Amino acid sequence: MQRLRARIPAPDGLGNPIADSGTHRRARRRAVIHPGPNASPMAASYLPALVFVIFAVGFAALMLGITMVLGPKRTSAIKDEPFECGSEPIGSPRVKFSVKFYQVAILFLVFDIEVAFLYPWASLFRELSCTGPLNAAGVCTSAPSMFGLVEMLVFLVILVIALAYVWRKRALDWA
Repeated sequence: MQRLRARIPAPDGLGNPIADSGTHRRARRRAVIHPGPNASPMAASYLPALVFVIFAVGFAALMLGITMVLGPKRTSAIKDEPFECGSEPIGSPRVKFSVKFYQVAILFLVFDIEVAFLYPWASLFRELSCTGPLNAAGVCTSAPSMFGLVEMLVFLVILVIALAYVWRKRALDWA
């Protein structure tokens, strides 16, 4: 039976074999299995994400299967009724909503998602506002810059202009 070996990158990057010295034996033990010669480096970088998705879908399917097999199967008229916050349902669930409701909902989602971009900006604010590298304590060792602040101000001005436009067109009115 043939043993599978991890391909060990050469120190010169040219694919030359590594001499069998003590340091390289340790490197051989730590070697990572690389994709085949036909795989692109970009495809290899997506491999952990693919494995994660496969495990997540598999775990969800496993949990659903277990609940279907082990879960109780006693149904009754009361359990089959639609549940609405502890009160009896009133009216038909097939009520038509105004188009304004959907318009306001979509606008809320758009502005909500755009405001979510504030979080990565806030976490990188020190790096964006420093012209040089930060030291180990996260303090700017060179001159401060206004780039981080101006960048977000431009983004927020665009958001406020869009909100003013939507407000002026009365897209946020419920009636």
